[in-house]
Amino acid sequence: MTKPLFKICAVAKDEGPYLAEWVFHHLHFGFDRIHVYLNRTSDASAAVLDRIARNHFQVTYEYID
Repeated sequence: MTKPLFKICAVAKDEGPYLAEWVFHHLHFGFDRIHVYLNRTSDASAAVLDRIARNHFQVTYEYID
C-alpha cells in the first residue's frame, strides 16, 4: 500500500512577510505538497515563494487575479 499524499492549497494576498513561516510550518508537520494561489498581490509574495521553491520542489504557486 502506498503512503497517502497530503496537499494544502491556500489563497494569499500581500502575505509576503508571513509566507516563509507558514510554508515551513506546514512542511514540518508533514504536508507533502503546498500550492499557493496569489490573488492581486502587490508585495514580494512571489519572490518569497520563488526562493523557497528553488530548494523545495513540493512548493508551487500561481496567480489567480
